[in-house]
Amino acid sequence: HRKLNDPSCRMFVLEAAALPVGQIHFDLVSDEARVDYSLDRMVRGRRWGARLVTLGAHTLQDSTPIHLRAEVKETNAASCAVFLRLGFEEQPAPRKGVRAFRSVSSRIAAVGSTTTCPISSLPGWRRDTGCCGRTP
Repeated sequence: HRKLNDPSCRMFVLEAAALPVGQIHFDLVSDEARVDYSLDRMVRGRRWGARLVTLGAHTLQDSTPIHLRAEVKETNAASCAVFLRLGFEEQPAPRKGVRAFRSVSSRIAAVGSTTTCPISSLPGWRRDTGCCGRTP
């Protein structure tokens, strides 16, 4: 519950078919926001990681244009690929076993193609009270 009460943290829940399938949070630190996200195992491998990061970043950056930074276990090839696909630049590793990525600008590009996956079938934010944006 520490993150829920932290004023420098922005947390969002991703939903598909009215079920929570992922979460992303941003810890605001100085001139950047540190990104951390996770997806439910049953939706992994469907390229929803990029969608989740894109939706979260756009929602955050609409109110706070800021650079994003992510630290990913070097064994997590899927998450590393997400940040590279979104145009993040790889930075020097802060410690052994971790890869670091930083957004090139304070805005990231949109990801996804409606020709291969209709928008209506992609996940979206939970809209009920308390779960979109700041979570109480």
